[in-house]
Amino acid sequence: MERDVKTRDKEEIYEKGLTLALSGYQLIEASLKLYLRNYFNIARYLISDQLYFGFDGKDYDNAPLGKLVSVFAKTCPDNNLVSELKAEISHRNHIAHQAALNLYRKEPLPKEQFSELSDEIENHSRNITSLLSRLNEINQQLKSRFE
Repeated sequence: MERDVKTRDKEEIYEKGLTLALSGYQLIEASLKLYLRNYFNIARYLISDQLYFGFDGKDYDNAPLGKLVSVFAKTCPDNNLVSELKAEISHRNHIAHQAALNLYRKEPLPKEQFSELSDEIENHSRNITSLLSRLNEINQQLKSRFE
């Protein structure tokens, strides 16, 4: 059965929301990598004449979100931000692995389930925006101390 125009429109909106959410998670990963590079460079500079420091941000260039958050947690004084990032890991995995599969189903999802997934993606998109803003702030704070 051919999907009607209304269903296709909803699917397009869902796909765009999903793409934006996944892109947001990629930006979170990039922000964490930038923070770790800066943090390790600053730490190396501050203690290199007293102590060997072999940590390098490049070591985390290919790390997944969970690993990045784990290392970030050891360098960031904002426990609330760390907790919120940890909470997003499972949501990111769900969106990346389960929500994306719904785009390729032969039959559309039941209306209620489709609506729930759409709402979930929308809610996490707001969380992602907030997290990106806070990560930007903490990156700026770190850099501003040493510029």
